Amino acid sequence: MADAIRAQVLKNMGDEDLKSLLKGRIIINIYQISHSKPKSDPPNPNDKYKESCTQQQTSIKTEIYGRAYPDRVKTYMKYPAERWKLGEGWHIPVFLGGSSYDEIGGTTKEYTLNVAYKSISQGWVDINKTSGKPPQWKYVVTGKQSAEGGNDLEAINIEIKSYVEAGNPKVVPLTPKPEYVLWITGGKKLKYMNEQPVAPGENFRWNDETKQLEAVDKPVSLGIPYTINDPDMPYEDEEGTYTYEQLLIKDVKEFDAFLLNPRVYVYEGTAKRYTNEYPIETSTYVSVNLVLINDGPLPPPSNPPPPLAPLEPDDDRLAPLVPEK
Repeated sequence: MADAIRAQVLKNMGDEDLKSLLKGRIIINIYQISHSKPKSDPPNPNDKYKESCTQQQTSIKTEIYGRAYPDRVKTYMKYPAERWKLGEGWHIPVFLGGSSYDEIGGTTKEYTLNVAYKSISQGWVDINKTSGKPPQWKYVVTGKQSAEGGNDLEAINIEIKSYVEAGNPKVVPLTPKPEYVLWITGGKKLKYMNEQPVAPGENFRWNDETKQLEAVDKPVSLGIPYTINDPDMPYEDEEGTYTYEQLLIKDVKEFDAFLLNPRVYVYEGTAKRYTNEYPIETSTYVSVNLVLINDGPLPPPSNPPPPLAPLEPDDDRLAPLVPEK
């Protein structure tokens, strides 16, 4: 049945020769904070899980290249029901591109990812761990990292397609409002599968011997998340363990008009995610600034995301970045 529907949709979409090459820029900022829930405070040494907190910030900026599919847009405009016919999970984009773009017998483009990363971790440590004395627990900053630089080993992929809510929506409107969704993923380039993107930077870890944070002579990873926005994720699950907002283009008419006559298009969007599966509770905030143009120089961001802010411990028991001894 699905194959028959797909065949009919592709037939309606017409000649795929009408495609447009577009270039652009994408800026992605991700902030994530995770707490592990305690079973006791201070912890029992026999507890499997102990209270901890980790904050991470990642900023990714890169140019992108790709193709628009105006014939598909024309089909959607003429037959609006086609937008929802295939359901979630189908890759039928109106734009497909990324920072590493390669068409068979066609255009090849490679752009460097400019990545900035910061993290700070907190947790319980036994300050008598190396002394042979009974455990004495303290809640401290256990690690801190920051670095920035170019990442040529990985790439960002972006697909913009008609949005169909995944799962079983609680309320399904009789006349759903059309929207596009950004499917954004990351990945390792095949020729670099055995290499890791790293850069020199600030790298501190808790030292049980000296009972304080100490610099570690190791580079910091500039690896990017491989799932940034997944349209296949329902907004929530029945157990209430997570919520997942999508990055959506709500003004379909504006984006359709751009794809049919591409000049300049600017998108700014944010999404919040939350998971609560014992013992970890995580909140994630994603912001995306996307510019697409047909030709000419890329305009500067109209509302550029701010640089990564300093991370401070998320706990009143800790002075900023000063570990307890």
